[in-house]
Amino acid sequence: MNKVLICDDEEGIREYLKELIEEEFAVTFIDCKNGDEAIRAIKNENSIDLIICDLQMPGLGGEDVFKYNIEHDRYPFFLLSGHDLSFDGSIPEFNKENDCVIITKPWDDDHLIKECEIYLTKN
Repeated sequence: MNKVLICDDEEGIREYLKELIEEEFAVTFIDCKNGDEAIRAIKNENSIDLIICDLQMPGLGGEDVFKYNIEHDRYPFFLLSGHDLSFDGSIPEFNKENDCVIITKPWDDDHLIKECEIYLTKN
């Protein structure tokens, strides 16, 4: 079974993502409301198939979680952002070579599922 860490300070977004993803894939979720919780979860889990993380949150944000991930575990990572970061270069390590995908809010559900298919096994 796939394991997906979802980190967003908005509970409604976390719940929506879980419903969307579990319609298509056999998954268990690690639910985190901030970057501190996400980093603790990454430290404590022995395997994560995908991390989906919001960029801007109180305390540690998505960039902090992303940097921790590439320095330690290098799990596939989706960064959710209200801004299109694809071409601004603000996070230069954030690219396909690092198994990283930028998902701009509001996202297209079909696009998000298509990206998930690369890392998750279907039901």
